[in-house]
Amino acid sequence: MKMLIKPLIIFLAIVVFQPIVPKVQAEELSNHEISESIKFREDFGLEQDPIIIAKKLYESKSLDSKQKFGYVLTVEEKKELDKRFINQKESVPKIQNYLKQIDGNDNIDIYIDQQDRGKIVLRIKDTVNENIVSKIKSDTDILSELPLDIKRVKYTESDLNYLTNEITSEIPFIQKLGIKLNGVYTDIQKGKVVISVQELDEKVRDTITERYNHKALEIVQEEASETFATARENTYIPIQGGILVKNNTSGDRCSTAFTASGGAGYYVVTAAHCGYIGDKFYQGWNELGPVTKGQFEYGVDAMTISITSNEKSNLVYGSTYKLTTQETLAQEVVGQAVCKSGMVTANTCGKLQTKNFTAVYEYATVTNLRRATLYSDNGDSGGTIYSGNKLIGVLSGGSGATYTYYSHIVNVNSALGIKPVLN
Repeated sequence: MKMLIKPLIIFLAIVVFQPIVPKVQAEELSNHEISESIKFREDFGLEQDPIIIAKKLYESKSLDSKQKFGYVLTVEEKKELDKRFINQKESVPKIQNYLKQIDGNDNIDIYIDQQDRGKIVLRIKDTVNENIVSKIKSDTDILSELPLDIKRVKYTESDLNYLTNEITSEIPFIQKLGIKLNGVYTDIQKGKVVISVQELDEKVRDTITERYNHKALEIVQEEASETFATARENTYIPIQGGILVKNNTSGDRCSTAFTASGGAGYYVVTAAHCGYIGDKFYQGWNELGPVTKGQFEYGVDAMTISITSNEKSNLVYGSTYKLTTQETLAQEVVGQAVCKSGMVTANTCGKLQTKNFTAVYEYATVTNLRRATLYSDNGDSGGTIYSGNKLIGVLSGGSGATYTYYSHIVNVNSALGIKPVLN
């Protein structure tokens, strides 16, 4: 039986391009290379003036930052981010455990404000007793390791998720009104539930706000950008994440996420909208087995393609890391750094925007995805979402340089009955 109908917004690259060079050459950067890094710099609070960037890079350029983060940085900028991410990796779990002991009622949220030096922000509901807030402020042993800010808020993440889920349940009704939706998601940094539409005018705004009269609601217009592709079409044995797989039945091209074991065999994982059960794929000239299982609903856009044992690996193309661990749901923090490897736009990094994104396709709606400020484009579908040596998920779709959404690895493993190869 075939899976769900393929969505309207999918990633398909159809032209052969030259492979990307992973390391930065010694010559001076072009204006394009600087301009394409501005969004990343904005996300992580780095210098954004092109003239100043060019001067600093001329004086001190990190040759491996392109490979690690997807963009060229100065030596000092790379050192600062490396130190920041190590501190966050060590300190955030401690803070999360501490907050669970203080409050077990979902009245306190946490996110990382990467634009402000990686500051940890605690969102405390305005109904929480002030004595608890005072205790948190006084516990410097736990909270002094990173920059910290405390905000009193009206709506917690749970409150916002309730509204997000309510709107998501009515998406078919909204579509019947002629409103073209991209998605709906919770944004705890803004304290908003965001409805993303393809076309926004006064009529659309009035229609939505009349039905959902809520102060936390925000409506935005987001469009897809044009495609810039650099395909990784060579044959790789063993298989790596972030390289091309081609559907031999339809000709569709997508990216690989990771290899995994399950049942009595091994598989490579890509996005479910890239094919149907039984379709055969090629990786370069290497013919892979058929699609054995897939899911395109309930937080998962992923499927398995049969491979042999000598084709499995924990490698990610363009990354200096091997995948040795995977993220748990408890480890997720809005604002954390995430990266992707895809066959079109190579390796780029950004930050997690929301843990509750609903993607709206022409014939399907997929809830409970993640959304990040990653640059991706047609053909990156199915690519690896990772951070350092940690596997995070499978790339599903997005809107060019604006955002990318993905399936979390925990949900993928559960839906497909697999275990990623991590050694």
